[in-house]
Amino acid sequence: MKKPAYILFIMLLAGYSGAYSQELSLAGMASAWAGAGYSDRWTEQLGARYIPGLEFTYPLKQKLNIEGEFSGSFVSSYTNPSDEDKLYYKAKPYRMWLKLSGNQFELRAGLQKINFGSASMLRPLMWFDQLDPRDPLQLTDGVYGVLGRYYTLNNTNIWIWALYGNKTKGWEAFQTEKGTLEYGGRLQLPVPKAEIGMTFHHRMAEIEYIDPFNGLQSVNIPENRFAVDIRANLALGLWLEDAVSMADSPYSYKYTNMLTLGADYTFGIGSGLKLMAENLTISLMDGPAGSKTTNITACSVSYPLSIIANLSAIIYYDWNQEEVYRFLNLGLTYDRFSFYLMGFWNPQNLAIFDLDTAPSIFNGRGFQLMAVFNH
Repeated sequence: MKKPAYILFIMLLAGYSGAYSQELSLAGMASAWAGAGYSDRWTEQLGARYIPGLEFTYPLKQKLNIEGEFSGSFVSSYTNPSDEDKLYYKAKPYRMWLKLSGNQFELRAGLQKINFGSASMLRPLMWFDQLDPRDPLQLTDGVYGVLGRYYTLNNTNIWIWALYGNKTKGWEAFQTEKGTLEYGGRLQLPVPKAEIGMTFHHRMAEIEYIDPFNGLQSVNIPENRFAVDIRANLALGLWLEDAVSMADSPYSYKYTNMLTLGADYTFGIGSGLKLMAENLTISLMDGPAGSKTTNITACSVSYPLSIIANLSAIIYYDWNQEEVYRFLNLGLTYDRFSFYLMGFWNPQNLAIFDLDTAPSIFNGRGFQLMAVFNH
């Protein structure tokens, strides 16, 4: 199905569902930005994004509800100078799901956001989203799939999911084999002053490699991921997130271990100064070139200047490359309007959080001004 017809189908389905709902809401978020950055040259960018959405709830008998969300993303930007097209435009579905829910369960199917874990800035469990902690809007593509969750009376959560037809997501370097199903699950257990999560995911990864005689080739390899995360609320907020990926391939690393340790604390200074720190260790093992370890540390500070103003900063340090990523954000919120003045000072070639497929000016140093309207 062509993209314009696909988007039209989403809107018609949303309208049909909303016509029979008892609670229907139309909402949207419009944002526009202007910025400039200097790497090996000055680059200027103007851009705009609009995310219109429709949500509905339809109560059924026996304490059941049917809910739905249908939204699209329309983004355009002009970058000058640019090594690619100066004018960029893309329209696509943003969320498109239906959910059946009761007192202790929910079943959601369609294009949705699935995320979990204890870490905030350097997330080994960033499996199905690409949230950048520096993005004030916290936007991310969704995944197509079915998610079921069951909640026990003691706050234990059981998750089960199946995904199909998605491109690379999260930290993935290789596509999922076309026509195959991904599946997994998660168990969250409350313990005194803490919560523990255990997660599993399976897929068939399509790994590409260069054959000296036949050129670019691909091989399909089963990939299994296992993770545990713990968050404790003591004198400090403390958390651990550890994820292991296993793919038995002679063309890439067989084992990838990502471990994050983090802590945060709010000081009683003024309106409350919040500090957060995380360290991520990435270990690649049993590959064609042996083993490799990477360490990245992130620190953030946030301080509310007033009811409407907040100042925050994030610093990343790549210990292997000895490079520093700096980000500063002043945010103002007035009812439905928000304004952000962001400054950045990064390496010329981004090695972390280069996630957005749209043109970006965040390499090098520069600034960006963003205005947001929610309706």
